[in-house]
Amino acid sequence: MKIITGRKIDLLRKLDEACKKVRTLDNEEDKFEYYNYIGNLYAMIDSIKIDYDKVFGTQEEFDSFMARSKKKNREMEDNFLRYRTFHNIYLGDILDITNDGLSNIELDKVDCDKARFSEDDFYSVFYEFLKTLGLEKEFDRFIKERKLFSKKVTSDNDYGGCILIDPISCDMSVFAGDFQYNLESMFTCSHEFGHVFDLKDLKGDNSACLLTNYFYKSLYNESISGLFEKLLADFLLKQNIMRDEVLEKQAKSFLNNYDYVLAAYIFTLFEGEQIRDQAYAGMSVDDALSIIGEKFEDKNILSIFLHMHGLKFPDDLGYSYGGIMSTFLKDSIDKEGFESKLFRDFMDIRTSEFTPHFIEKHDLSPKQYKKLYNQEIKRIQTN
Repeated sequence: MKIITGRKIDLLRKLDEACKKVRTLDNEEDKFEYYNYIGNLYAMIDSIKIDYDKVFGTQEEFDSFMARSKKKNREMEDNFLRYRTFHNIYLGDILDITNDGLSNIELDKVDCDKARFSEDDFYSVFYEFLKTLGLEKEFDRFIKERKLFSKKVTSDNDYGGCILIDPISCDMSVFAGDFQYNLESMFTCSHEFGHVFDLKDLKGDNSACLLTNYFYKSLYNESISGLFEKLLADFLLKQNIMRDEVLEKQAKSFLNNYDYVLAAYIFTLFEGEQIRDQAYAGMSVDDALSIIGEKFEDKNILSIFLHMHGLKFPDDLGYSYGGIMSTFLKDSIDKEGFESKLFRDFMDIRTSEFTPHFIEKHDLSPKQYKKLYNQEIKRIQTN
């Protein structure tokens, strides 16, 4: 069965509807999120540039949006700086754990890009996986309503995806970068359907405000998506489907998570003025090394990392905490199912402004993380 049914004409139709809809909105929070949604729609449509007149109408409206966006970013920076000491200690300990674990992983045993399914097999395997999570009907609906898209990407073998959500209706569309019927694309789809699962309950009169909080104030918005990737890996291994390739994919995910934690930790070493308004983005690698280099034994490796990975605030923080929280959530679900107290409590607080309280309350400490992380490493080694 064909998975990718979305077409460019469907996105153009959504864009026209959204540009008309935003004119009818009075609530400033709703308008702000809707402008973000429109911007993301433009980003997903190939060979099209933003028509600012069509979107904003007036220069005053555009300036108002930019001022509000700057205010939201400043609030996000304030929150990070408020808890910078906590992030520094917590992420520093997690970084040490992941660094030790990576030394025990062998990569490139198999080529995941060549792990391909037929169209029918891809559909049936992914359908059965989503069925274990109660999302199989959503999957079929996305296919039928042309809400699954493939997005061209510029770099080779980049299977990154994204999800777009209308902040008023909570209508969602899923994008898989350069979708192919292979294992990489299946993991991308599982990640994005984690977002579908995560966001589908936010619909209501206050949905735009919740979305703003989630993506501007919380650091947990990549946790459920990361959890779904772990659940897919378990499902495929239990079904003995592409076992070697799945283990290779998991090994590479540990490396990716390490990169995010390292980048997030680096942010904790900057001063406030270097964080504000993304001032760090204007630094050369040498400037950055002069500020943070003394904290690392090997400046050459750090220099290579900064050149290749770069720094993206707050994305690096979101993905680092997403990897950490998904590990704890996966363990809790394995033991108690989705009714576990940890999972239920997490779903209650996930859209709130970040504080260390949830982590401290549930003892989601580096010590506890190390036990779970080492278990995952051992599973890869013994298979």
